[in-house]
Amino acid sequence: MALSMLGVSYRDVPIRRLADLEGRADEVWATLGDMVKRRQGPHGALVLSTCNRFEVYVDGDVAVARRLLTPLLGDVLTVVEGEEAIRHLFSVASGLDSMVAGENEIAGQVRDALRRAQGSGLGTATLTRIFERALSASRRVRGLGRPVGAGRSVASVGLDLVVERHGSLDGSIVLLIGTGSLARSVVNAVFDLGADAIGVFSPSGRRLAFEPVNDDDPNTFVVTPGNLESVIRQANVVIGCSGRGGRPISSELIALARSERGILPILDLAVSSDFDPEVSTLEFVDFIDLESIRRRESALESDPLRGAQRMIDDAVEEFVGDLRARRASSTIASVRRSIDRMIDEEVRRVEKRLGPAAADEVRRSLRKLANSILHEPIVRLKDGARSRDDEAFHRAMDELNWLANVEIGRTLVEQVSDGDH
Repeated sequence: MALSMLGVSYRDVPIRRLADLEGRADEVWATLGDMVKRRQGPHGALVLSTCNRFEVYVDGDVAVARRLLTPLLGDVLTVVEGEEAIRHLFSVASGLDSMVAGENEIAGQVRDALRRAQGSGLGTATLTRIFERALSASRRVRGLGRPVGAGRSVASVGLDLVVERHGSLDGSIVLLIGTGSLARSVVNAVFDLGADAIGVFSPSGRRLAFEPVNDDDPNTFVVTPGNLESVIRQANVVIGCSGRGGRPISSELIALARSERGILPILDLAVSSDFDPEVSTLEFVDFIDLESIRRRESALESDPLRGAQRMIDDAVEEFVGDLRARRASSTIASVRRSIDRMIDEEVRRVEKRLGPAAADEVRRSLRKLANSILHEPIVRLKDGARSRDDEAFHRAMDELNWLANVEIGRTLVEQVSDGDH
């Protein structure tokens, strides 16, 4: 199974670099689609782009994909292949490779990437099988509960930082920049922490992706460019999560609204920031961004995740074992078909010379001989497929293929020749 991953994560590059790559995701999807359509290398591929990572999963020739994607993305992507790529995907889908270890948003992002690949003709049977098993493993990990970080997300950890530094959100007014799926999860988390009201500002002017808000609702209200400054002046916390870039919130606007009103916590959750860079330098702003969250999480104890990692390791071994068993069955069937063709060819020769009765006897004799020769190699191959010994499995595969292509053919010919004499 030729699965490969070429990508980069928050461990390798600054968050801003991931934002640059995320901005090219649609171009990468289009390039992959063109590759597959022209049969230039991969059979299928998909893009997984989040605030934690930018990864391209490829079924087929990863070298071609890398060569064609480098002009778009630069030479920052590392390549992982085979079982290592499968293991990586299982960890990613389960949230164990996330900035916030154990977070559960990634499973939905993995599922969305697979659906997009399937909808655009890039989702091969191989990709579908691997991704569905990875998502199945992620559900098993979530079943372990809170020790694995159930309910944690980048947003929840960011809000924890706000509360740690500035106290409870009880009775607070929160300004939310953005209206997408991330904004929806933030709204729920903010209300859970006791906020009194949330004002929602859409930089694009789009309709809200979550339950509509209006000025008659005392808990949620729409913020427009006309009253944005006023809401910033009243807000206890400002949260950016539109992810659209363009930096609609300027340092001048923040300074005008807040310079004499004490410290303003700003939580910037978007990979493509909603704030211009100078906002983080204002002395009356406590700017908490994804890098702040990454630093906090990297300092945490990872022991609670060990059980989850063992579960993922077991799930990968189980899946790889299934792949080996499938490959072994396919190889055995192919070898038997090849030997049947050899036997049929020899039997036809005998029938021409000695007649049908002799041919039937030769057929029975050759089948018995072939089964005798194949028995032990097939047993070793099946045992290798069930074990975790890659070397033993591949050695058994090589032995069986050699027998089918060389040794049995020679032995069958010798047997028929001896019978003629």
